[in-house]
Amino acid sequence: MKKLMLFLILIPLSITAQQTAQFESKVFFEDAKGHRDTIIIGYDTTATDFNPQFGEKNITESWDSIFEVRATHQEDYVKNKNPLFFSKKIIANTEGPAHPKYFCPPAISSILFFTYTKYFPLKVTWEIQDHANFCNFGNVIINNLGPRFFPDWYKGMPKDVYRCMSQDSVFTIPKKLEYNYNLYFKDTLENGKKDSIMGLMLYFAYKGAFFSNCGIVSIDDAFSSFFVNIYPNPAHDILNVSVAESDEQLQIECFDLQGRTIYRCDFQHFTQVNTADWHRGLYAIVIRDTRGRLVKSDKVIIE
Repeated sequence: MKKLMLFLILIPLSITAQQTAQFESKVFFEDAKGHRDTIIIGYDTTATDFNPQFGEKNITESWDSIFEVRATHQEDYVKNKNPLFFSKKIIANTEGPAHPKYFCPPAISSILFFTYTKYFPLKVTWEIQDHANFCNFGNVIINNLGPRFFPDWYKGMPKDVYRCMSQDSVFTIPKKLEYNYNLYFKDTLENGKKDSIMGLMLYFAYKGAFFSNCGIVSIDDAFSSFFVNIYPNPAHDILNVSVAESDEQLQIECFDLQGRTIYRCDFQHFTQVNTADWHRGLYAIVIRDTRGRLVKSDKVIIE
């Protein structure tokens, strides 16, 4: 009888145990009337598109008609999943091998926040210390879907489009802007009318990541004397990389538009990259020194 009682007690405990993800943090939302909501975000190498083991719970109830925030995986949104999975906690999945020195996941799926806000401005805050480390230094929160894969992706956009989460701690959005994610609609407001929910995106990037300006390390002081030439561009079968006025050992890394590393090697002065088997399209080239500092980042076209 004692053994049976022990069995009955232990089973519920094992079912309800919740894991902690590799990285977790909180993002706080508040409207002009003081209504508040919180989303827990994070990532883990074992995460998938639904992660109850980390506390994700699908919300099926109607949205609050005054103020509410829910989050989802970007992949679900891109794939037009209907209905979308919404939760107050989202743990993103990762791809590719970890960073060789800091063990950061190189490619982490983005997270989307959908916010119904009746009273603007909307204030978004976060715990800046959680992002002020190598693996999260390039994390960005943005209300625009524009291209984000290269260091110049938001040149010309106003400052109210984005915030670097390792450098800022507040993102105030005065109103719905034309470049918001206003593509998701709901039917739960007054008189049954459809209304759009403003969206924000959080994408993760480590320090020095080529796809985040927030992650780029300043190179003016350390590499002003370097001259790096990447040619030809567009390229076909061979891509040449030459470095003048330096005897340092460097590393070249090539990425596709999904952020996946497709080529990496160490070199001095000159190297050739065989691109004959690469698919046609746009690629990012990143060159760093042995300490991981950025020397040059550029994009090339393979024809």
